[in-house]
Amino acid sequence: TPVEAVVMARALPDRPERADAAFLLLEYAAESGNAEAALAVGRFYDPAYEGASGSIRKNPMTAYEWYMKALADGQEKARTQLAQLRSWAEAKAIQGSREAQELLNDWR
Repeated sequence: TPVEAVVMARALPDRPERADAAFLLLEYAAESGNAEAALAVGRFYDPAYEGASGSIRKNPMTAYEWYMKALADGQEKARTQLAQLRSWAEAKAIQGSREAQELLNDWR
């Protein structure tokens, strides 16, 4: 079940390969509607988040979409992540990042 997948992801040993295994479990749970997992998946993609993300490539738009899903499903902690992501995007857009500017243009 999605809840069991979240529990399993949390229980993985703290090794470099842990992030990729956790991502797979959390992505399954998030796609099944688990808001806590959606928040965690967003963090994997979030360039402003400093936690481990394994081999997952940072993608601010994907992070934004997962955070919005988490928020829509009742995960209030997503507001903090969204605020940090927006700050990151604003700073990077000033530096000329097209990726950051696209995110700000699409921000709802």
